[in-house]
Amino acid sequence: MITMLSCLLEVIMPGDYNHTHNLIINTAKNLFLNNNYESISLREICKKSNITTGGFYRHFNDKHDLYCCIVKPVVDSLCLTFKNANNYELKVIESKNFDEIWSSDEKLFAEISNIIFSNYIEAKILINNSRGTDFENFIETIAINQAQNAIVLLKKASSLGLKINKIDKDEIIILAISQVSTIAKIFTSNIDKEIALKYAINSNKFFSAGWKALIFD
Repeated sequence: MITMLSCLLEVIMPGDYNHTHNLIINTAKNLFLNNNYESISLREICKKSNITTGGFYRHFNDKHDLYCCIVKPVVDSLCLTFKNANNYELKVIESKNFDEIWSSDEKLFAEISNIIFSNYIEAKILINNSRGTDFENFIETIAINQAQNAIVLLKKASSLGLKINKIDKDEIIILAISQVSTIAKIFTSNIDKEIALKYAINSNKFFSAGWKALIFD
């Protein structure tokens, strides 16, 4: 009877539904931010949100659905940004404006930084505490995709007359994973945002210089 009444009240008073929905999300953010995903139980989320399990299921299918609701906007923004950057870089290569590639890389870094800092808590949850979710290999997947894109760009540039060194595919993938993982960890470490940005910028410069030396020297 109580459950039926609470459901009816949520229909009549949508503001209460939205309040509870946001309460669950914010509670889960605090839990996922400081703990591994697998260590947090649905019961704990419900208890700290002061709701019943039945109340939870009126908002989310399960714990993973809730986690996805928190990190998916960041994931989508990052994926779209990388996709747009890759498409732009291919056009730059095709126009033989090779020097523009490095400027494009700096622009991509700035856009990624903005996404992470604009969604700082969600980004930290995604990168640090995703084991046991569909996103636990997200950073590595991004890195591999970027490496594969770099391989395509290098091959295209070479076919258009740019003299570059031959680099093994596996080496490119390993270096790309190192770069993306390092910068991601800096962004989501427990240090001040401004300091994190400084370290990330320096790391990006370090890897960019390394890539140039590897490709052209």
